[in-house]
Order: sequence, then structure tokens, then C-alpha cells
Amino acid sequence: MEYKAETVRAYDAHARALDGTFEGSFQRIGKPVVDLFLSMLPPGAPVLDIGSGTGNKAAYVQAQGHPVVCVDLSPEMGRLCKEKGLRAHVMDLEDLRVEHNSFEGVVAYTSLLHVPKKNFPNALDNLKRILSPTGHVLFAMKEGAGEGLNGDDEVMRRWFSYYTDDELRQYMQRSFTVVHHDRVAAGKSVFLHYILKGNDG
Repeated sequence: MEYKAETVRAYDAHARALDGTFEGSFQRIGKPVVDLFLSMLPPGAPVLDIGSGTGNKAAYVQAQGHPVVCVDLSPEMGRLCKEKGLRAHVMDLEDLRVEHNSFEGVVAYTSLLHVPKKNFPNALDNLKRILSPTGHVLFAMKEGAGEGLNGDDEVMRRWFSYYTDDELRQYMQRSFTVVHHDRVAAGKSVFLHYILKGNDG
């Protein structure tokens, strides 16, 4: 089965259960870098959350006074975002139907790790296209090597692409400047966090 369909099927099947997992992960790992990211945005600046999942980060960002639009390819994830009072659209992050330069803040937190490496440069170009000239991107991936469909069982098979810091910087340097980077270990995973500005910003 095609990698997008497999990944969406997994998230649709486990959306409700993953909501609690994602909330715990946000509180332990993501919240500090989200707070730093928000400190770099003007008050009330709109934020686009790409691959928003169940909307845990987006709900927090909205509570801090920033209007948020969530996009995710999983309809069930979008439904849970709406339950949290968020605007949500079912949309492919590899084919974002969003106006150019329309968001001051863009969040792509472990969403592009579901994109095959051959498609990754185009996905980064999409982030740059929708970002305002003075905007910032919060970007996160998982550290490692390789790519492919994996999971504990047939229901939870998802596509994952893993990167090193050096590898990611080679991709990002064409369009972005890194203004913050940290590396957070959590169990068997290591999260690579970046806050980026466009090179013309």
C-alpha cells in the first residue's frame, strides 16, 4: 500500500488513543521550544500547524493568543482538532493549498518525518512559500538514519524518515537560517528542534 495511505490509516485508527500520548509528549518535550518560538512572533500573529495531529500544540498556541489553522491528512486527527475548538482542514503537507506569505508562524513538528527523503526538499520549499518574509518556522524531526514503513503491527504501520543534524542543515541552508537548535532525548527517540527564519527575512 502507498506510504501516505498506510500512514493515514494508522492515525485514523488510533487518533483518540494517540491524543493522550501526544499531550504527554508535548508537555515533556515540545512545550519549551514552542514557548521560545512564540516569543519570536508578534502578539496575535497567525500560526499554521502542518501535520497538526490531534491539536495539542495548536490548542496551546491558540490559548496564548495566536489564531491557529491546523492541517493534517488524517480526517480523524482533524476531527479531534475541531473538538478542541480549532480550525482544521484535511490537507496533504506535500501539496499545501495555502496562500503565499500568509503566516507569520509555521509549525511543522515531526510531521515531515512522514515524507520520503526524495520529497523532502519540496516539502521544505512549501514551508518557505507560505511563510511571511519576517516569519519563523518551528521545525522538528527525529534523529537517526534510514527511511521506510515500520510499526508494531499492520494497523500502526507508518512511514518514517530519520535524519542527522548535518543532513537536515544541508537541506535547510538553501532557504532558511537556523536561529535556534536543541536536541532532546526521550526514551528511545531523539528529537531535533529548530527555529528557522527565511534567508530573505
